[in-house]
Amino acid sequence: MAYGRQRPGYQGRRQPQEEQKPPDLSFLDNGFYEKDNLREDLLDDKARVWGQKFATKKSRDEVSSTQIRRFYGDVKALGKEMRQSGINMNSINCTDLAPYKARIKMLKSKVSYASSREKVSPSFQLLIEKCVNNIKHPKDFTGFVLFFESLLGYYYYYDSLKSAKGQGGETSYE
Repeated sequence: MAYGRQRPGYQGRRQPQEEQKPPDLSFLDNGFYEKDNLREDLLDDKARVWGQKFATKKSRDEVSSTQIRRFYGDVKALGKEMRQSGINMNSINCTDLAPYKARIKMLKSKVSYASSREKVSPSFQLLIEKCVNNIKHPKDFTGFVLFFESLLGYYYYYDSLKSAKGQGGETSYE
C-alpha cells in the first residue's frame, strides 16, 4: 500500500458519534466537605453511581481497570509524598499545598491525554478535572482521595458482578 492512501472504507480511529450530553457533576459544586465534615453522599451514593458507570462494559463511560487503577495510584503516590514531607493532610491552609499544586493540576493533563487516546472515557476525564479544580488545600486533597477510593471500591464490586454474570452466574447489579 502506498503512503498517503487510505484503505477503502477506513475512516480513521475515531468513529463519528452522536452529540452526547456532558455528565452532571453539579454534586461537586460545593466541594468535598459540608460544615467541616466529609460529605457522606460522596462516599456512598455518588461513588456508587460513578463506580458502576465506569465498570459498565461496552458503554461510552467504560474505563478499564488498568486505567482507573493507574490514576488512583498516581493520586495515592502524591498523597504519600505530601504526608512524608510533613504536611498536615487535614489542614485548610492553602500555602501548605503550594509545593504540590502544580503536580495536582498535572492530573488534568494526564487524564486529558488518556481521553484523547481513548484510554479513558470523557466522563472520567470530566470527573477528575472537576475534582482537581476543587482542591484548594490539603484537606480537600484528602476528600478527593477518599472519594476516589470509594469510587474504586464500587467499580471493582460492579466489575466482579459483571464478570460473575458473564460466567454463567445469575448475579444482578441490584
